[in-house]
Amino acid sequence: MTTAEKNLSQLGEVQKQCVCALFGSVQNFYDCIYLLTQTEHLLHENKPQDWERKLESAQFYRKLIDKRVQHDCEIDEGLLADIRSDYFEDYANFRERKVALSQNDFIDIIQKLIK
Repeated sequence: MTTAEKNLSQLGEVQKQCVCALFGSVQNFYDCIYLLTQTEHLLHENKPQDWERKLESAQFYRKLIDKRVQHDCEIDEGLLADIRSDYFEDYANFRERKVALSQNDFIDIIQKLIK
C-alpha cells in the first residue's frame, strides 16, 4: 500500500462523502488524479502534434480540479502530491498500474468537475 493509498483510507467520513459525491468513489478519485498526472507527463514526454496546447489544457484542468477538491472536500495538497508521486514511481520502475476507470468514465468525471 502506497502512502497515498494509506492516507486515502484514513480520510474522515465527511471528506470521503465529498470525494464520493464528486468522483463516485474514493478509488475513482485516486484514478482521476493519477490519470491527470499521467496525461500531463506523457504529453510532455512524447510531444505529439500540438502538444503544447494540449499540455496547457491538461494543466488547466488539473489545477481546477485540485482547487475544487481542496476547497470542497478539504483535501490537503500533500495527498494530491502523494498520488502524483505514485504515478512517477510507477513510471520510473516500468510498472503499469491498472486503473478501474474507463476512458469514458474518466472524461465524464472531469467534465462534471469543471462545470
